[in-house]
Amino acid sequence: AQKTTGSHEDNDKVAMKYWRLAISPSDKLNMSSYQAMDRILYFVWKGRGMPKEKEYNVFFNSIQRFAEVGYLPSQYVLAELNYHGRYISKNLSVAMDWYRKISENPRAHYIFRSYAMVKRANMYLSGEANQSNEAAYHWYEEAAALDNVIAMEKLVELYKNNVPRLIEAGADRLGTSAGILI
Repeated sequence: AQKTTGSHEDNDKVAMKYWRLAISPSDKLNMSSYQAMDRILYFVWKGRGMPKEKEYNVFFNSIQRFAEVGYLPSQYVLAELNYHGRYISKNLSVAMDWYRKISENPRAHYIFRSYAMVKRANMYLSGEANQSNEAAYHWYEEAAALDNVIAMEKLVELYKNNVPRLIEAGADRLGTSAGILI
């Protein structure tokens, strides 16, 4: 293997070039393409490897392609990119769709699944998605059952602050407990 002596930025560019080749459009996704996508997702998430603006669509489409065939890391990163509006326009509806797919997939790794459940519950409780507080409680409880500490802390906070479970969608989500952090 050739030793790289450039800066992190130069090495990242070279790495991204080869990872792009590994995930280039083809009819078959193989182990190498999944490994390459893992590296791309890591770099994109850390903000180190996102290509120049003209290449965003190529990378975004690659991440989406992997997500659509059920690749869990791509699904989660795609949900997060849409939720936060990172590199793309913020789209809560698309983010919720991906969180829903992950949280309802019994074959999904429990860490991804429980975090998607928490994100989903947060969106319900904050009013970013049109559901009742009951739905938020449900998904926090599901995530807590998978040992997600964040969900457990949220449940403690909700019960401690007497946030009502049964409040209609679209109503004041937090009732009189405006001090809750979501």
